Amino acid sequence: MIVRNIHSLKQADLSKIFSLTYHHSWVVLHSADIVSIIKQKIEQNTQLQSLEIKLEQLSILEEGSQQILQAISQCQNLKSLKLNFFMCQIGKLGIQQAGECIAKLQKLENLYLDFGFNNLYPDDVIKFAQNLSFLAKLKELSLRLQMNQVEYSGAKSLSLVISQLQNLTKIQIDIYSANLNSNGAHILVQGIRQCINLTEIKLDLRKNSICEQGAQLIGQELSQCSQLTKLSLDLSENMINENGSEQLGIQLLKCIKIHSLHLNLIQNKIGIKGAVKLSKQLGQMHNIKELSLNLFQKEVDRDVNLVFEVLAQNINLKSLKIILIKNKISDEGLSLISKELTKLPQLSHFYIDLSINKLENQGISDLGKQIVNLKKMVSLTLIFTQNKLQDLGIQVLSQGIKELQELTYMNLGLESNYIEQGILFLFGNISQCFSLANFSLNLCNNRISKDFMSNTLNIFLKNSQNLKCLSLNLILNQNVNVVTIDQIKFKCYQKLTKLVLMTQQSSLFY
Repeated sequence: MIVRNIHSLKQADLSKIFSLTYHHSWVVLHSADIVSIIKQKIEQNTQLQSLEIKLEQLSILEEGSQQILQAISQCQNLKSLKLNFFMCQIGKLGIQQAGECIAKLQKLENLYLDFGFNNLYPDDVIKFAQNLSFLAKLKELSLRLQMNQVEYSGAKSLSLVISQLQNLTKIQIDIYSANLNSNGAHILVQGIRQCINLTEIKLDLRKNSICEQGAQLIGQELSQCSQLTKLSLDLSENMINENGSEQLGIQLLKCIKIHSLHLNLIQNKIGIKGAVKLSKQLGQMHNIKELSLNLFQKEVDRDVNLVFEVLAQNINLKSLKIILIKNKISDEGLSLISKELTKLPQLSHFYIDLSINKLENQGISDLGKQIVNLKKMVSLTLIFTQNKLQDLGIQVLSQGIKELQELTYMNLGLESNYIEQGILFLFGNISQCFSLANFSLNLCNNRISKDFMSNTLNIFLKNSQNLKCLSLNLILNQNVNVVTIDQIKFKCYQKLTKLVLMTQQSSLFY
């Protein structure tokens, strides 16, 4: 339940719901009232087994957090607790009370806590962490301490306590921008590694001071997680070099059960050589079916195809996501990438973000010619925001997409290009993807006229046999406004179950 005012909060029956979300945009002036009512509601429903409260950016301060947490501590039957106190100014006393509260909830199996940006220091984290050891039944833990001063001592304390939670199967730790060095990151992952039943790990360690040695040590610890099947590791904005990325890859190669891997290493110092060396290791991880990579920014053009070349060694890869935002990739670079994609005919899900590069017609045309080889594709996302794409490139690309007859979901990001009548070919070809059920298209800031858009879209809707959901952004085009919406909306209601249209002057949600 999303509570948007004091009245609806007072009327809420907490015995029938378990999720309350409060929007900081309207509650800032009433934080004391909000806290008082939440406290009262919880005290009236102490038999709850599941509770979620989101107070993100609401200044409840130490006193407010203490009142809510004291009430929650009375709910001895809670098995699932999710608290979002991000930027709530709960301070030292607030997190201390949080620790004391959860220590009393010994039936908890699922715990999510967000204490991000609350001006916390290592001693605060240490005192809080000690209370986690009482949660012997905990199976899933999500702890977010981003933008606080965790440092080495705080990480060490967390590591010691987490290592005692032997029933954990899933863990998420977010400690980005927390003044953490390589030793701190290593000791934290060392504690996580000792939870022998973990199958899923998500670590956000970006914007710290982790170097080559830290990346290698983190990899060594993760390689010993023998049951690990899903790993998400964000080490962006650190100090990892080419050798560090290679060593990380060598260690991850030992994780023989991983089938889903997400890696973010942008804004380090790995360069294209480090990215290729890392990708070479990943290409040998033949159990991986789902892979997401964000490796470089402002660095590459043609050589990026080498990453795809080594990844193609993994013949079992079904889902691939590559982020290449804000590089120097030209038409030639995309053409080379397109050729390598043909070596991955087994792909069913593909996502590539090439925003803010140097692409024109030739590169996207070559992609269209090669993409026809991905016959098993069911989900396709292509983001080309802020390039120089024109009508011809869009025409050839859409002709290739037309051949993907198993496609059910597609997202095309074409914002801030030079597209005019190219949408005629785009909609004409996409309407022949007869399995397509969900289509999202961003054409914001192009050169599309009002009448041309409405006529083309009406034909598309008429010919799209199985389309259920359509999202279309037409903001900042040539006079595409509310008139366009009026011209098409009645013709598509009977067919679509979800419609989102955005123009300069209005939006339609159906």
